Amino acid sequence: MFTDQLLRDYCLQIREIEERMEMAYREIEAELILPEYRRFFARLLVDEREHQQRIDTILGYFGGEEG
Repeated sequence: MFTDQLLRDYCLQIREIEERMEMAYREIEAELILPEYRRFFARLLVDEREHQQRIDTILGYFGGEEG
């Protein structure tokens, strides 16, 4: 069973993964030449930011946001 603290810690772990994914996609996107590939990774960056915002919303229920 999750306690509030365990769920918050779990969400912080998820957010850290999302941040790493965003950084990796940003690095890949910066190196690409073909516009269609750049657009694809740009969309992935938007998705990762949205994921982070959702996690921040959940974290807000536990006394504040991280990140």
